[in-house]
Amino acid sequence: MRLLRPLEASVVPRDFVLARVRGRRRGLPGRRESEPWVAVLAETRWLYRRLDPGWRRELGPLLSLLEIRQLGNALRRRRGGDAAGCAAALAGTLLAVELVTPLAGEMTEAQLVAALAEHCGLGFVAGLREFEAHLTDRVLTAAAAAARNPAVQLVIAGLIDGRNLLTVQKQLRWDGPEPSLLPGGEVPARRLAALWRQGEVTAVAALAQRRFGLAATGAAWAQQVPAALGQRLRRLGPDPLEFSLLLESLCRYLVSAPAGAETGMAEATP
Repeated sequence: MRLLRPLEASVVPRDFVLARVRGRRRGLPGRRESEPWVAVLAETRWLYRRLDPGWRRELGPLLSLLEIRQLGNALRRRRGGDAAGCAAALAGTLLAVELVTPLAGEMTEAQLVAALAEHCGLGFVAGLREFEAHLTDRVLTAAAAAARNPAVQLVIAGLIDGRNLLTVQKQLRWDGPEPSLLPGGEVPARRLAALWRQGEVTAVAALAQRRFGLAATGAAWAQQVPAALGQRLRRLGPDPLEFSLLLESLCRYLVSAPAGAETGMAEATP
């Protein structure tokens, strides 16, 4: 499964990339959530194009998650008959050509989702929302298994824990079916499954509070989770390459994306 298109090797020095990230953080201290999403996405793509191959391998899964959300946004616009909006949503995308080209064709939505799911190796999916959720889960699971850098492992585990906690809270709140939970987080999936079976709403909220310092729901998620993971990154110890600076910025972009459209982390579908 290839989600991102191949890029030419960057010749930009790492120091230059890091200086750009530092400058952006100083220019918008604590205000990422108010920055227009299109500018955030453009900045993230700019950053990725200028990473060297080693950093691209490590950070590729996070960029893939951002691009998956934008792909979902384009599909929703196409479904609504907004061809121009669909094209605009994918302007500048780093997604593989095989994922982008079919959106300009004449397929029905069902045919399109089936073709994209086949390319991604997902098998049958029932619709747009399920395609986006399953593809996100596939990327997170693969990233958790492949990550070798401790800082990357920390961020991926945090995203998985957030996704699992949101899913369990949703199913408890709506009396939904047993949630599908991903491995790879710091909070064992089997523990969350047991809490769901026991109907332990309070215990799940307490877990979210201990993990991220919040109830892991609503707008607070976008504001607090990047900060919580950033604190954890800084506690890893000396970082002479300042790799955690890139991770924290990408995590902030990912989690603070507008909910529902270009979106942040989403719960699993039942």
